[in-house]
Parts: sequence; C-alpha cells; structure tokens
Amino acid sequence: MSPGQTSIIAQRLQRNAALLKGANILWVDDRPEHNDAIASILSGYGAAVRRALDTEGALTALRAELPDVVISDMERNGNWEAGKELAERTIAVDRRLRPVIFVANLQPGVPHYASGVTNRPDDLLHLVLDQLERVRSEP
Repeated sequence: MSPGQTSIIAQRLQRNAALLKGANILWVDDRPEHNDAIASILSGYGAAVRRALDTEGALTALRAELPDVVISDMERNGNWEAGKELAERTIAVDRRLRPVIFVANLQPGVPHYASGVTNRPDDLLHLVLDQLERVRSEP
C-alpha cells in the first residue's frame, strides 16, 4: 500500500471505531497466518475475529453465532470453488451475509455471491466497514 492509501484507511478506521467495536467477523482461510496483521487491526478496534479453516468449520461457526461479516479466501486445500461454495451456503443461512472475498491473485469482476473481492489489505478493510454499515443499519 502507498502512504496515501495507508493514511486513508487509517482515517476511516478511526472514524468508524464505534462500528467495529463488538463486531463479529468470521474469517475462513486454510492459511490463517497470512491474515494475522489485518485480523490484529480489526481486533484492535474491538471486533471479535473468529477463524475457520474450511467450509464445514465456517458453517458450524455460522450456526453458533451469526457474524456481521464473513471474509473468505477463494481456494482452500486445492478446491478452487471453496469460496463460492461457502458464499452460497452462507447466503442460504442469512441472505444479508454476502462474504467479502480476499484473494492472493485478483481476477476481474465481482462474483454475484460476494459483497466484494480484493487482494489489497486496505480494500479489504474498506469492504469490511462497508458490510458493517449495511448490516448494522438494517432493522
């Protein structure tokens, strides 16, 4: 990220600190260590970041406590459809939950089942905040 991008997301995080406090975020990735820095930022603002390594673990977590935001990778354990499969199953649980897809290699377009897709940490944080604003403003 450029210094300008870092500054913009830092300012938005500060402005939305109350929105993040108490937020429930489910992050699904078979390599969670790749996301530690961003998860730490979210946790630092008071969000609870729960992790799942696979779709079944994510669905168990979804049933236990419905999250405000779901973040998912696209490929897990050699399955290039894992993110899509999780998104479809998540939407079946609650239509307002359109996962944010965080990928290593960005392909053009946003899949219809996702609220957004990115490979940039700052964009991911913007997408999480956007989703929280939508979810928390619904009756």
